[in-house]
Amino acid sequence: MLNAQRNAMVGIGHLAGGAFGANTVAASGFACSPGEDLALTIAPGALLAPGVVDASAYGTLAAVSSALVRQFISRDPVTLAVPAAGATYIVHVSPQTVDTDDTVLPFYNAADPSVTYAGENNSGLSAPTVRRDEAVLGIGAVVPDGAYPLWQVAVPAGATAITADMIAIASGAPFYPSLSAVAPRIVAPFNAQLAAALGGYPLNAVVADPATPGTFWVSTADANVSTPGATGATWQSLFNGYATQAWANGQFLQLAEPESQTVSGPVTFGGDNTHSGTNTFEGKTTVPDITAFTGADALNAETAEGRYIKSIPVSPNKRITDIWENADGRLVFGDGTAAPVVANLADLPFSDPTQKIQAFTAYVQFSNGTASIIFPRAFKPGTVPTVILPSTQEQSNKWSFLGILILSNGTLAITNTGVSIYGVGWGGGSTFANLVENNFIPVIAVGEF
Repeated sequence: MLNAQRNAMVGIGHLAGGAFGANTVAASGFACSPGEDLALTIAPGALLAPGVVDASAYGTLAAVSSALVRQFISRDPVTLAVPAAGATYIVHVSPQTVDTDDTVLPFYNAADPSVTYAGENNSGLSAPTVRRDEAVLGIGAVVPDGAYPLWQVAVPAGATAITADMIAIASGAPFYPSLSAVAPRIVAPFNAQLAAALGGYPLNAVVADPATPGTFWVSTADANVSTPGATGATWQSLFNGYATQAWANGQFLQLAEPESQTVSGPVTFGGDNTHSGTNTFEGKTTVPDITAFTGADALNAETAEGRYIKSIPVSPNKRITDIWENADGRLVFGDGTAAPVVANLADLPFSDPTQKIQAFTAYVQFSNGTASIIFPRAFKPGTVPTVILPSTQEQSNKWSFLGILILSNGTLAITNTGVSIYGVGWGGGSTFANLVENNFIPVIAVGEF
């Protein structure tokens, strides 16, 4: 009896390994939904994970360490309590093999079958009667060793209940789609019987045409049981809107070999504009007396000037025939005999990309004739920008000169974040005490970010 149970498990394990891979972890089911208050409900599910046949003795059968994919099952819905609001948690699953359902088993004395024992050697001890592979669910801030993540639950601070928008598939979750979900996505020939069994191909499923090699169809509807190519079918060509070889053959002259093609017979362009004379293409094909381009929209010298920049400007300007970048990084142009510089940004003033200018108007109120101005954006720490205070007249008419304060060490009161200033008054008095009105002062600061 024990061998029959083990052999069935081995057969299922090898089948799972062939379908998913011998070292693959795959989960199915385990749907997560909000429960009561701060709780989650996890639906039944199964986890495939690599293991061995039996790590310990199975009843009277010895342990077997051969590799085998094991199936761990959660048979019933499980409720998990979320520890608290204001944190993110991971719902995880752990594969566990347990021996359970302990019972005092009946034995008999092999030397005297008429003598019965309660438990092995008449010990009266119970022994497990079931070996079960269980998928044990849990929740926490981290995933324990040997467990696999399934769902991430982000619970805002103050939340009193779980909502669906708080739940998302966790990073690294080993969910695999079912075979029925994958089957219509495989590029295989259209099959009406499969379409009926699936309830129709889904939107954007791709199938090969069963009769025409190289032809593929894309479903334009869900639950699609129509036949590709049939009248009214909800399928379109995979290459719909793309140029095909047949279309190109009908639109363009084909090159029979590089740089040459023989065109037999007369070549006529219908329309109003006549071009006479003999035309030679690449020295290969001569077409005499070609008659004109097409209709009123034909491109001629008059219409071209209205649509495009003239290729030869008015004298003494010259046509640009070449433009390129020199090895030293300069943009140059010319006709092959000279290389005038168009632009060399490295030679322009203020070309250092780290130097930036902040120009703004500060609204300040003097206190005893002094005030502080903060830059809209701090310059690079440790640097001292250059600050310019343009001459201006403030609204109170109480001063005629602005300056930057000088610190006791003889340096200007400028940091990477701001500048301290003072004003010398006039009109209403020259003392600092008079300079307390509100003022609008333009400031220019140049420094490194």
